[in-house]
Amino acid sequence: AKQAEQLEIQAPKVEYHDKVLTSKTTYTTTIVAKEIGMSAMKVNKELKRIGVQYKQRGTWVLSSKYQNKGYAMTSTHAYTNAHGETRTTILTEWTEEGRKFIHELHENKKI
Repeated sequence: AKQAEQLEIQAPKVEYHDKVLTSKTTYTTTIVAKEIGMSAMKVNKELKRIGVQYKQRGTWVLSSKYQNKGYAMTSTHAYTNAHGETRTTILTEWTEEGRKFIHELHENKKI
């Protein structure tokens, strides 16, 4: 009976994990920042301050401690510059797990 009670308590968390945290959807820093009442610039600055990320050639990159936790993904985007040349840029976006991580950092007053 106690085991059944524990399973019932944990069922919503398992469902959240299965449906949300395993989603392939990603979010820009701007979207996640707005959810916690900050600007993307401020969030990036704070994540850098606490060692979560750093900037490499104009792109935010997770530090080695965080890079394999599934918090972020990168995607390449093509664009045409002012001289008509095709260029590419890499954007870092947050996964559901990364979004949750940032929210937890904010709730725990780390950012």
